[in-house]
Amino acid sequence: MNWLLVIVVVAVLLIGGCVLVVQQASESAQKSIDHGFRITCYDTGWHDGTSGNRRQPPADASACVTFYAKGYSDGQLARYNPPEE
Repeated sequence: MNWLLVIVVVAVLLIGGCVLVVQQASESAQKSIDHGFRITCYDTGWHDGTSGNRRQPPADASACVTFYAKGYSDGQLARYNPPEE
């Protein structure tokens, strides 16, 4: 009976560890995607969240507005300072 308990505990720990690894990878990928999209917003002139006389917006102009509202107005990595959420 003790071996069964040990196996169950080890299995739960392994599954929990895998979930944490996948979650971290997902967050890292999302940060990379968000950073790339912010650069696209900045390069197309949508970095301030408005259209004005700018070129076509990226695929989702509302995302540029959202990033601008969150303080992601600069596409430069060196000046990247995201707000705490």
